[in-house]
Amino acid sequence: SSQELRDQATQYWANRGIEYKTELLEDVMLTTNSDAVQGIRVIYTVKEGNKPLEAHDLTVFVSDDRTKLYTFLLRCAWDCYASRFGELSEIAESFTVLGRN
Repeated sequence: SSQELRDQATQYWANRGIEYKTELLEDVMLTTNSDAVQGIRVIYTVKEGNKPLEAHDLTVFVSDDRTKLYTFLLRCAWDCYASRFGELSEIAESFTVLGRN
């Protein structure tokens, strides 16, 4: 699960003496016009040590046969993401995967 991945990342950085915190803001299952592709969109914040708070907006699609992952990541300072959320969300939502024949 996405929570398990966040927990593993937190433990990885903790073992190196670096504070690492994440907060899940949104976790949505995505559907497409085709049954061949499924995906998720996860929005979360990351705080690593003394660095500024970041926003990560991750969209991932997987092919029907589970052999391909298609990823799109928006990453920026939290203040920027929050102030431009509408524009950035529109960009993230425009990410598409086209099948091959």
